[in-house]
Amino acid sequence: RDILQQGGSAVDGAIASLLCTSVINPQSSGIGGGVVFNIYDASTGKVKVIIARETAPMRMKPSLLQQCTFGPQPAIPGAEWIAVPGELRGYEEAHKNYGRLPWKSLFEPTIKLAEEGFLVPDYLERFLDSKKFREYMRKSSVSHLFLKDGKYLKKGDYLHFLKLAETLKTVAEHGADAFYKGSLTKEMVRDVNNQGGNLTLDDFSNYEVKHAEPLNITIGNYTMYFPPPPTSGMIVGFILNILKVCFFALFVCLFFGGVLCEFLALVKGAGSQYRVRGDPNLPPGVSSLTSEEFAEAMRKRINDSYTQSQDYYSDSPPGRDGTGTTHVSVVDKDGNAVSATSTINHIFGSMVYSNSTGVIFNNQLADFCMLTSGTEFKISPGNTVGERPPSCISPSILISKDRRSKLVIGGAGGNKIIHATAQAIMNKLWFGYDLEKAISSPRVLVNSSFGVDYEDRIPKVVREGLAYKGHSSHSDANSPHFPSVVQGVFKGKECVHATSDRRKLGEAAGY
Repeated sequence: RDILQQGGSAVDGAIASLLCTSVINPQSSGIGGGVVFNIYDASTGKVKVIIARETAPMRMKPSLLQQCTFGPQPAIPGAEWIAVPGELRGYEEAHKNYGRLPWKSLFEPTIKLAEEGFLVPDYLERFLDSKKFREYMRKSSVSHLFLKDGKYLKKGDYLHFLKLAETLKTVAEHGADAFYKGSLTKEMVRDVNNQGGNLTLDDFSNYEVKHAEPLNITIGNYTMYFPPPPTSGMIVGFILNILKVCFFALFVCLFFGGVLCEFLALVKGAGSQYRVRGDPNLPPGVSSLTSEEFAEAMRKRINDSYTQSQDYYSDSPPGRDGTGTTHVSVVDKDGNAVSATSTINHIFGSMVYSNSTGVIFNNQLADFCMLTSGTEFKISPGNTVGERPPSCISPSILISKDRRSKLVIGGAGGNKIIHATAQAIMNKLWFGYDLEKAISSPRVLVNSSFGVDYEDRIPKVVREGLAYKGHSSHSDANSPHFPSVVQGVFKGKECVHATSDRRKLGEAAGY
């Protein structure tokens, strides 16, 4: 908000917000990770994508993916899973093309916050108080950041990031090159490799962002724009493209679980499309995934009377459950919009901390596991160096035909980003909910065991309907964090509405 009030663009606001969030929620994102920007330029009516996702390092071990596992796994720690960070190069490229305020000014609020400290937020405390995550953290270098007198910090304790503040000052003063081609680079490579990593100076100096044209589908009066692979925007589009033909009929069935059964069948079917999310360029199958012909063929495979076994829907293993990632949606006074998703992948990423720079590093190489089929997938250094692993992030922008209305939306939460984002869009555009209700309404999600998780607020009749139609479902009430959150901004013809998902205790900021 402050950046926008100073005359900053939507991109300026997004960068400043992501920097701030990476300090407040260090378990989810940061400059040791990667980001994807989906950007709408109101002056031209064009949407452009900047992909600054992490890349495979030159010395990635060919045997690494033999360690891939599937199903519930809260963390995959270890320096060998670190990919080359792209976050700051992404900020740099977005600012160069769409920024208004000086680069340095975007860093100043976060530097002050990191230096002066802040009270441990509720959401961070949930992870620090979790025995499950403590078991992983106690063996890692990231743990000492959150320890005081041998005990993990709690709500009400102060948290500082002094080393990170120094790094941010250097980048603010000298640009992203300080991170990729300067003294910071040497320190990070040394710290990571001393903990078992495989990064080189050349990995950093050779890193480049990728500019891309968005993919799109038409949904009623709106065109939905989403990034190409390695993101999962096209899978969100795939789900909506199929459901759009029958949503009026589905609305009638909503309270009897009809829409949910159709939706869940599509989410399960989307699993078979995981392998089209590879990088670079558009892999085979992507163009057909959003075509009307493919949508019609998939509609015919859905039986809303009962669900099918996993192999009917997909020949791929289900995605791994997750709770990481940060998303921001921003609209400025000129109507420019940004949907940006940033991540270090799992909670606290690789759990590798650079003592010299204050950076927490990603474990993004674990996402290559989504391309595997059981244990048969093999890699070699020659065909993965510089490749970006697939991702479930789906930053989306929907623009009305007259360009007077727009929905800027995206989510966080591992493989459940896809489900949550699709449901929020359905709620807003098809069922006519206001944005707060569209995002806060109870959701159902397909988990990594191919079962269905639901929030307790789902009506009993719907739960019974899901069970009657064969879905293996259970409440996620015992989880300390329902693993999907959505952030959105809707600009109508007169007003702007913004909502930050309260599942992660977020709040919208506007003026």
